[in-house]
Amino acid sequence: MWYTVCDDDFDNNDAKVVCRMLGKNTTNAVAYTNAHFGQGKGFILLNNLGCTGSEKDLFYCNFAPLGTLHCNHAEDAGVKCG
Repeated sequence: MWYTVCDDDFDNNDAKVVCRMLGKNTTNAVAYTNAHFGQGKGFILLNNLGCTGSEKDLFYCNFAPLGTLHCNHAEDAGVKCG
């Protein structure tokens, strides 16, 4: 099952972690906001991510408590790996 991530505080360090999770190159990872690649559907899982860029997955990053979203799919985050 896929979920989306809110773009609040989403930056290139967060994008690096997403790319690492996908097994992609993290060197030039770029974060995109405002549903740049289109709006997702379903549950928005994480908000206010605070990754350093070295974590092995997003759940090792700081984030707002689950269920405290102030977000909608117009604020879905996206990444470009490489």
